[in-house]
Amino acid sequence: MNMGKKISAAVLAAVVGCGLLAGCGSSRTKVDGTKTLLTVNDDSIDVGVGSFYVKYQQASMYKAYGSYFGSTGLFDYVTNSSTGETYGESMKESAIEDLEQMMLCKQHASDYNVALTDDQKTQIENAAQSYIDGNSESVQNMVGASKDDVVTLLELQTISSEMMDPMVADTDTTVTDDEAQQTSVTYVAVTADTTSSSSSSESAASSTESTSSEDASAAALSKAQAVLAAVKGQSDVANADMNTLASGVDSSLSATTGHFTTNDTTDGTVDSAIVSAVKGLSDGTLVDHVVTSSDGKTYYVVRLDKNFDQDQTDSKKSELVTSKKQDAYNALIEKWKKDATIKVNESAWSDVKITDDYGVTLKTASSAASSTEAAAESAASSTEAAASSTETAASAASSAG
Repeated sequence: MNMGKKISAAVLAAVVGCGLLAGCGSSRTKVDGTKTLLTVNDDSIDVGVGSFYVKYQQASMYKAYGSYFGSTGLFDYVTNSSTGETYGESMKESAIEDLEQMMLCKQHASDYNVALTDDQKTQIENAAQSYIDGNSESVQNMVGASKDDVVTLLELQTISSEMMDPMVADTDTTVTDDEAQQTSVTYVAVTADTTSSSSSSESAASSTESTSSEDASAAALSKAQAVLAAVKGQSDVANADMNTLASGVDSSLSATTGHFTTNDTTDGTVDSAIVSAVKGLSDGTLVDHVVTSSDGKTYYVVRLDKNFDQDQTDSKKSELVTSKKQDAYNALIEKWKKDATIKVNESAWSDVKITDDYGVTLKTASSAASSTEAAAESAASSTEAAASSTETAASAASSAG
């Protein structure tokens, strides 16, 4: 699907939806968005561009995770104990990397005949104006983004998104069935429950915990054996409902469908004990014994569904194609970065605070915006990079609109 159309839909969501930023009040320090933030070769962008970009990310995080973390503790959380870096600081670093990439894409856009259409420019202009019209002065002061800053960001994101396909057009994305081969299994996992074990005194703790662990392990094995017997007792084992049979033994048990490839010995998507147990079996065959996990803590009842699962193999093919495109895209970006002169105004960037004391939140968008955004998001990119750029443009535009 044409990336330009998806970006247009995202910008349109902003124009229709008026999903606005709501600030924390006028008591916060005003951000001077006119200072130069980032210079890439002969081009530069202001602090306002970067602030609008990262502040919308912050608002989106509050919307997604605020119910879990509340209004504090999310952005001040220390993610690197050795450096003391917080989650908010990490977000700012990532934002600079994203902006560098977008600027490089814009600088190389003419190499791929990528340019904004008049329609895209109009929609971006309208989205930027709606941000100015719809947000209070205190919000605009905290973000520090002018209308031109919003326009610049949306233009960078739109161009960056449209660059993905032509940048990887010459990439060899051939993936054979053998490369993508997927085996499917259904299994029930029973893990020993030792959470209730306790000792009546410190002196007896070691022996009590040991006995309790052994008892719990024996109980788990017994349940697994009961599930195995229940599945074995079915007239059509290959199509037996293992989920229902497992819950019949214990309501807390359920069946899981897993997929793995036999072409990669490091594939850890399912326990290696399961992989070994189904080796050499025919489709629809139940492993005739309870399988003990590689760490000895879990017992499995396992059925091999398909040695070669075409649907899952096709899905894996798409994943590998995406990965190849992403690798090619990343390699080209890294080459451009290596050849570029890049300067970050760290002093000016330090004025932008991504902390729990300097937060912005999202107002609820109208139903029209929600439906439009959903339509834009449903048109997901065939590659991770393009998808990421599209979603970011939709998010920033929704904030602006």
